[in-house]
Amino acid sequence: MMEKKIILLVEDEELNEFTKMLKDDYEVIGKESADAALEVLQEKDIDLILCNLRMKPNDGMWLLDKVKKQGIDIPFVMITRYGTSAEEAAVVFKAGAVDYITKPILEDDLILRLSHALEHDRTIRYFVQSEEERYKIADGTIQDIIQEIMKVAPYNTTVLITGESGTGKESVARGIHKNSPRRKKLFVPVNCAGIPSEIIESELFGHEKGAFTGAVARRIGKFEQANGGTIFLDEVGDMSLAVQAKVLRFLEEREFERIGGKETIRVDVRIISATNKTLQEEISAGNFREDLFYRLKGYPIRVPPLRERTWEIPLLARHFIDKFCYEQKKPKKEITPEAMKFLILYSWPGNVRELRNYMERLVIQTEDYPTIQEYDIWPIIISESNTNSSDEQSDSLDEAEKGSINQIELGKRLKYARDDFGLTQEEVAKALNLHRPAISQIESGKRKVNSLELARLARLYKKQISDLLQP
Repeated sequence: MMEKKIILLVEDEELNEFTKMLKDDYEVIGKESADAALEVLQEKDIDLILCNLRMKPNDGMWLLDKVKKQGIDIPFVMITRYGTSAEEAAVVFKAGAVDYITKPILEDDLILRLSHALEHDRTIRYFVQSEEERYKIADGTIQDIIQEIMKVAPYNTTVLITGESGTGKESVARGIHKNSPRRKKLFVPVNCAGIPSEIIESELFGHEKGAFTGAVARRIGKFEQANGGTIFLDEVGDMSLAVQAKVLRFLEEREFERIGGKETIRVDVRIISATNKTLQEEISAGNFREDLFYRLKGYPIRVPPLRERTWEIPLLARHFIDKFCYEQKKPKKEITPEAMKFLILYSWPGNVRELRNYMERLVIQTEDYPTIQEYDIWPIIISESNTNSSDEQSDSLDEAEKGSINQIELGKRLKYARDDFGLTQEEVAKALNLHRPAISQIESGKRKVNSLELARLARLYKKQISDLLQP
């Protein structure tokens, strides 16, 4: 007999009525408040949350926000007795709910809607899993990192992940947590660089009411929230020396006190930290404690920049293109080898994060075309290259243009392409936002065409840039 899915029902008005409708098809855990539901989520594996929108003191949006912020990956369905507006539904869906149900609802309709929500979740998980499997077949570095994740995940040792911004350090940390015995508990990320130094101690360890001006109530810190799970200290190199001392004490004694408190609190937390800084240099500069460094560096993992693993760019690019086409409900797109060449030549100073954002832009900009061409790549790559203006990127672009023909010959080819396409110089100038004499000068070889203009001309004439430049 198939095991029933577990639904967490959060309903302060009709708990018994909804439980009766669901009990034959699902195992139901019923709670009358969002706070009580949050406690259940920290203790038990749930397959779906069905929650009333308007409750007191904390409503359904409060619980949805908590679920998303704590990284609890469960489909969330909102219900309400009141009539829904398009604006309200949009807010609920944008916050992360997979469905929005108005009461009253018939039992069969409710079961169907929940079945669809679970199927939606299963489809998403299958898609992500299949993409991860494709990602894992990558040769070299990433395969090595996956092996490191699987090797260290079962143990409680600290892990220090190093690498440039955008390389995916948090993804590595989450991978360790998800493959560890702590995976059913919380993964609590903390961006140490994004929290002002005067409040980071309170953020990590909490405070008592009245501990300082503005402390109007007790606050539970991130270490307490992560009890039984994993805390991820991102950009740990930006932590103040005072807070470093308190983290060191926790690592040595596994206990702490909230600010303004006398009670010693013991928690079971695994610490994974990450930094884009060279901590040995920070130690020499007096900015980081050497004893804390060795405590955090129980098992070091270095995530190399994308420019050191260019063979992975095609796989990552394909992954992100498929991902964004799927999310935006667009047909799958192809990408030509010529376009992929320019992606490989670019140095990606923002690493995987930059590549991901760029692929999202490409999917949007080419929504009317089934294939991403090299002239789709050029404008953005060149724009990014000019913004970053690094010698490495300039060298990459020079490499892309090696062996190109002289300007006079290029001008002739552009004129032939324009004639074949039946366009006037005025029409071309308007499309490129140039004056007509500029097109005449380009076609006569008197004016050098820049890379962005060449990309736009190629798109206008539906030509491959490689054909235009081939000697």
